[in-house]
Amino acid sequence: MIEGPYLNVERVFPRDGARDVQAIGVNPALVALFADADPDARRPSVRLTFTGATRAIVVTTSDPNFAGLVMPMRLEASADATSVPAWVYAEPSAARGAYGF
Repeated sequence: MIEGPYLNVERVFPRDGARDVQAIGVNPALVALFADADPDARRPSVRLTFTGATRAIVVTTSDPNFAGLVMPMRLEASADATSVPAWVYAEPSAARGAYGF
């Protein structure tokens, strides 16, 4: 818990920059709320800056004065957080033959 006046933004946002993170779980409904907050309603977008696998994710939009945070969530124990389907890294011809597209 962070002690001090509500809301002490300087103590909530990570201060040591972006970090390499291979995979992380987030609640997509929360990320969608940031997209809704983007002032560019024709083409909303969000940028996620990762600060560590268990630390807050900084979320920004096209508004240069807007920033928010999303906490990573635990993935299911049965799901391997770093695995992706084999076809993602397959050669295009091999993927077409094996997966029918």
